Amino acid sequence: MVESVVEKIEGDVGSLAKGLHELEAIKERAQRCEKEIVYLKDVVSLCEKEVQELRSFKNMVVCGGLVMAMVYYVFFA
Repeated sequence: MVESVVEKIEGDVGSLAKGLHELEAIKERAQRCEKEIVYLKDVVSLCEKEVQELRSFKNMVVCGGLVMAMVYYVFFA
């Protein structure tokens, strides 16, 4: 009878140890995911800056084209 109680306790301890190991693995994966999220936020921020620069460049090209068209119209039309 004592042996069966000891075996049950040993089994419970083993299950708890396995569960603890699984929790630690989940915690490590969560930390990696958090780091990945921070990295992706930085990438998105850089992409937003690039898009803003490209929009500014596009506006500059459009304005330059309009100025060239007006100059052509004034001098050659």
